[in-house]
Amino acid sequence: MEHVNQKTHGVLDKLTEGLNQQGDRRRFESPRFFITVVVEHLGETKIGPLFSVAQNYGRDGDKLADPKMVFLRGSDGQYFPALFQHDEYDLFKPLLFSRMASQ
Repeated sequence: MEHVNQKTHGVLDKLTEGLNQQGDRRRFESPRFFITVVVEHLGETKIGPLFSVAQNYGRDGDKLADPKMVFLRGSDGQYFPALFQHDEYDLFKPLLFSRMASQ
């Protein structure tokens, strides 16, 4: 499994700061950006917590990911991409878990 680079690691540390329990979330809104970014603690696994970083929008009453990334933070503090989802293009890619299964 390959962890994210150092710059991305620093960004993820800032985004997930204070998100210590499942369901904790932060919203980042800015007039410079079109869509709000939501970061959420999704829960714990045996190897560490999962966090989502997502932009969402609504269409016909549905909430769509544009896109959504899920990261696992390992016990060593490193972040690993776990999932990529983009509903507009019907993309759903489990990254981390498919790699673990093939090893």
